[in-house]
Amino acid sequence: RIVPIGGATFTKAIADRLGVGFDVAERLKIERGQVHRRGEDVHGSEERALAEAIGEVAEAAVLDIRRSIDYHDLQLSGGAEGVEVKRVILSGGGAVLRGFAEYIGEELGLPTEMFEPLSNITVNPRVASKLEDVGAVGPMLVVGIGLALREVVD
Repeated sequence: RIVPIGGATFTKAIADRLGVGFDVAERLKIERGQVHRRGEDVHGSEERALAEAIGEVAEAAVLDIRRSIDYHDLQLSGGAEGVEVKRVILSGGGAVLRGFAEYIGEELGLPTEMFEPLSNITVNPRVASKLEDVGAVGPMLVVGIGLALREVVD
């Protein structure tokens, strides 16, 4: 199931909390944004406000994922066995926010990993040498790759 909480959700929360524009909030998220563990001290009023805004969105993501898992488990109680949720896979720009994957994993008690959409795509060796840093942005390419593959398959 897709959980519709992403990078823009974090950015909007930062903009609202700090009273800044979307572009400034985006820059703050990229440069200083991080999901902190529960009880972790954050120093400075702006840093604390930034952490609180990000933390609220991260908590909402955990609740949404937990609801999805609970619904899945409820459906299985009707007879299907052996199909349990064993891990969480994150994708998109919001997924690369520092500490987000670790936070999700700790809160849900499930291994959490980043989806690597490029792992099964063959790239021409002449082009591959120019794509060294593409792996770092792979999770943000999910929609584009999916749309491109749909065109190939259709």
